[in-house]
Amino acid sequence: AAAPTTAAAPAAEAKPKGEEKKKKEEEEKAKEEAALEGLGALFG
Repeated sequence: AAAPTTAAAPAAEAKPKGEEKKKKEEEEKAKEEAALEGLGALFG
C-alpha cells in the first residue's frame, strides 16, 4: 500500500525521490532478512 503523496511531500522535497525509495526498500529488505534469521533460529 502506497503512502499518500501529501504525507510524503516534505520528505520528498528534502531528498531526491529515488533516494527515498531506495532507502525505504533497503530498510524493508533488512527487516525481512532479520525476520527470516529469527525464524531460522526458532525453527532451525
